[in-house]
Amino acid sequence: MTRIVPLMIASVTLSAPAFAFDGPDDREPGERLEKALDVAEATEDQRLTIRGLFEDTLPELRSFHEEGRDLRERMHDAFRAEVVDRAEVEDIRLDGLDLADRVSATVLDLMVVAGNVFTQDQRITLIDHHEAMREKRHQMVQHFRDLSSSR
Repeated sequence: MTRIVPLMIASVTLSAPAFAFDGPDDREPGERLEKALDVAEATEDQRLTIRGLFEDTLPELRSFHEEGRDLRERMHDAFRAEVVDRAEVEDIRLDGLDLADRVSATVLDLMVVAGNVFTQDQRITLIDHHEAMREKRHQMVQHFRDLSSSR
């Protein structure tokens, strides 16, 4: 059991870049962006600016995504070995933390710049929408848990 926990932590850490692409639904990143612009009732100028920021950042996010895949494969290979090398796994973990930090900084920069394109009211609308969608997803998960526990 104690060996499984570090593997789970590493898996979550190495998955961080995927969040730049893999949202809670099946829509592509551009579709989610367009939905956010619609929710915020963005002007045409705001839409052009935000789309430009997104397009400028997308290659870096894709690079992070690929790097995350490589790290996950390295971790899998390390655990496929006859003996798990603690130093190797630690190096991969540290690389994953570095990647997660770079992803976080890049996404934060994008959010701050994009956030300043919107008005305060638009940002509040987006936050409220995000919270409502999060609550809806939580309720759906709870519903399925209730269904599976009643069987």
